[in-house]
Amino acid sequence: MVQLKKSIGIYLRTINKALEKADWETAAKAYNDMGNAHQRMKRLNDAVASYLKAIDLGVIASDWCTVKRAYYNTGNVQQIMRKHPEAIRSYNKAIDFKTNGTDLSLDAKVYNNLGNSHYNMERFREAIGSYTKAVEIGNFASDWAALASAYYNMGIAYDGMCKYERAVATYLKAIDSAMKISDESTIANAYYNLGNTFWEMKWYEKAERSYRKALRHSGKASLKPTSAKSYSNLGEILDCQGKHERAIECYMKAIGLRTFLPDKGERIIQGATISICIAGLQALREGKPAEARIRVKELRSIIADTDDSGLWKTIENILGELSEELEEEFSDSFVKFKDMVR
Repeated sequence: MVQLKKSIGIYLRTINKALEKADWETAAKAYNDMGNAHQRMKRLNDAVASYLKAIDLGVIASDWCTVKRAYYNTGNVQQIMRKHPEAIRSYNKAIDFKTNGTDLSLDAKVYNNLGNSHYNMERFREAIGSYTKAVEIGNFASDWAALASAYYNMGIAYDGMCKYERAVATYLKAIDSAMKISDESTIANAYYNLGNTFWEMKWYEKAERSYRKALRHSGKASLKPTSAKSYSNLGEILDCQGKHERAIECYMKAIGLRTFLPDKGERIIQGATISICIAGLQALREGKPAEARIRVKELRSIIADTDDSGLWKTIENILGELSEELEEEFSDSFVKFKDMVR
């Protein structure tokens, strides 16, 4: 933060000297850079004001590259501020300024982020149109980063339209592009989204394989939120297939990463508790007390790991609900298991 404040002071001195000499181009570039510094400091209104100054001076200097980049940066900040109609106007302005293909990478980014703004407004067709333009530019420039990003976002848009087969094909293209540049983050997130899409299609085995690939690549990229979500969803998918012991293993790993889950793991803790309780009851009913003790240990581990004084109450409520549902079939086992947990 201190370094950023110092850099703003340097940009201001550069701007003042440039204005004294009527060096509009230098001043425009400095305003754009100062906007980037404000953005990193989360001074978003100051960032927009700096970019607009860069645009005005860039027009005077006929520095269309700086004008284009400043409009793009303005759109990015407006997107952060959730001002999506304004962001769309800024991105379209950036597109209007032709730079004779001198920065195809920037052109692809503009179309990609324009697509994101359309997506955030649930204008999925417009979003896909913008991503398609980014793909065209990426293909022309052999820009694998642009292709990976555009295909990934296009897959999300197709998911939003419930066009799952197209989403699958697009995520696979994103993965293929990202692999060419070893972009582990995009690969991991694309596999995670691919797993979600297969889940919606009820293709559970394909979903399971996708989540496992997401875990492998998120581990390489140290993407703990993606790992947490993948373990969580993998546990549920395995439960759907009746693979309860493997599901419990995944639930436990997800719980270990619960701080990276949107709800801090509340939903997955409930799912894990139900699976563990049922597995424990079944073990006792089948005369396997050692296996039941493993399940008890897992439940106690959840309580100890979460350090949540209210969690035992949640587990007791779940046990109570299970008691009503399973009392006839598991009555003796239920009492034993509950006593073991206590």
